[in-house]
Amino acid sequence: MEEKREYDRKNIVLKTIITKTLPSGEQKVMEFLSKDLSYGGVFILSEDLKIFELGEEIEIKVVDRNSEGYAGKASVIRSAMVFYKENEVTHSGFGLMFTNLDRPPKIK
Repeated sequence: MEEKREYDRKNIVLKTIITKTLPSGEQKVMEFLSKDLSYGGVFILSEDLKIFELGEEIEIKVVDRNSEGYAGKASVIRSAMVFYKENEVTHSGFGLMFTNLDRPPKIK
């Protein structure tokens, strides 16, 4: 499969806090583990692939104990279940693209 990523990824697991605005205007705050951080985005781990719609814009905060991390907006650009062995899901979740990169993520 051809690699389509624009930026190199850093294979690191971090806490990620997402705020989703519901149609009622209420805000729902959720916490995930994320991996594969890059300048352009991050992959969050989730077994429930129905909680976000492709194209949905959310508020995101990637938390790193040693640095500032990233806080801003992101767009849901991918949902995936990844299989490494026959019929065995290794991880599932969402690919998020950072949409307001005034400053790059600072993760050490």
